[in-house]
Amino acid sequence: MTNSSWTASHIRTLWGPVRTKRRKPFAVSVVFPPCAVDDIINAIPLNAESEAKREPTVLYIAQFRPEKNHALLLRSFARFLKSHSRLKEKGEEPGLPKLVLIGSVRDASDATRVYELRLLAHELHLTPNHIMFITDASFPTILSHLAAASVGANCMWNEHFGIGVVEYQAAGLIPVVNDSGGPKMDIVIAWEGGDTGFKASTEEGYAKRFAQVLGMDGEKRLEMRKRARGRARAFGEEEFEKRWIGEVGKLVDMVGEKN
Repeated sequence: MTNSSWTASHIRTLWGPVRTKRRKPFAVSVVFPPCAVDDIINAIPLNAESEAKREPTVLYIAQFRPEKNHALLLRSFARFLKSHSRLKEKGEEPGLPKLVLIGSVRDASDATRVYELRLLAHELHLTPNHIMFITDASFPTILSHLAAASVGANCMWNEHFGIGVVEYQAAGLIPVVNDSGGPKMDIVIAWEGGDTGFKASTEEGYAKRFAQVLGMDGEKRLEMRKRARGRARAFGEEEFEKRWIGEVGKLVDMVGEKN
């Protein structure tokens, strides 16, 4: 039992030959972890009125750990701002985009990492008007940013699943995720005839997607938000319970056969 299609594929690669040799009766299965989809949906409206209140903000919710690759996001956002300033001069894209980083700090090494990211932001000329760091935020604070932002970013390479990405979708954010792992294979996929977000892997790619989302027509952007929320419903607690009971049932059957 695995937590995503990407993890299942990885396990099949590692254990597949041995399982085949031993004639294991059950295939490697996928049970997505339960996400707080209903809580977020109930807390954050998604309609034309809420769309009008959304800010041109890119939000990244992730622990300040090395594998979360915050530096890639900072460089991508700085690159995007350069293109945004050119568009703004032409009158094509109003508003000042902002990057908000929310994450927990576990220890001194994480605190140092946040400090280093602040230094990088300074080197990239990202002022407090452009970027905000929030450490160890409360759930109400997280909800308020999920309700206000427009884009939800994910920069981790080969993340097994991506609960944070599901939470973006449930909140109505349009995800721009790393083109790998669970976010690519299971979460940010076509749904109800359209996209539910975008994928990228380079500074140029992320910057392009930020510009694409923030420059979209309001109605089309709202339609994508609704599709993303629809996709998020597949990862709620009720769906998890169904899959979990089904897989545990297989284990019970196996024990019964041995007895």
